[in-house]
Amino acid sequence: MSKSFMTASCLLHFRVTSLLLRSNNPRKARPWTFRKNSPNILEMTTRQPVRRVELGPTGNAVADNVARFRKGQGLTLRQVADRMAEVGRPITHTAVSDIENRARRVDSDDLVALALVLGVAPSSLLMPHTTPSATGSATQVEVTGAGERSARDVWDWLRTDAALDPALDPREFRFRAVPAWADELAALGMDARGKERRRGNR
Repeated sequence: MSKSFMTASCLLHFRVTSLLLRSNNPRKARPWTFRKNSPNILEMTTRQPVRRVELGPTGNAVADNVARFRKGQGLTLRQVADRMAEVGRPITHTAVSDIENRARRVDSDDLVALALVLGVAPSSLLMPHTTPSATGSATQVEVTGAGERSARDVWDWLRTDAALDPALDPREFRFRAVPAWADELAALGMDARGKERRRGNR
């Protein structure tokens, strides 16, 4: 029996074994990896499980909010993935699932795109969820780097209405956080679109 025939037989045997293992358990990772240009004819490796990323409280809030807004609109994971592709940030439906399960970080570009396709603002994804009643504003929520604060204080900060740090001068905060044109429109009693604010609107 020639050496080349033995090599081919060995390769066929391992390929068949791999297929059988996968057919018996579709969710089980393929235990065999065939690598080209390797000094060995075959290399047996095991696929490592997906590593869960460590998220802070704001990362957890984003993950929970993505899932909440998606399910609230009756969207599937694939529909969200399709919308992400339409706005130029293509990700797979599996990646969307990983985000919701806190197994994938959301960068700033994905955060904005997710807010766009879910029909909310980026601040909506960053805001920890509380009860919908008015009492929810007093609920203590955790923010990365700031610890626990009332939901109202966090929301005012995200809207640039007030600094989260009480020691920071309000005028200095607004000078840094709010575009100059927005401040000028506010002084004229207009909103960001140049329309007159309705009574009761902030």
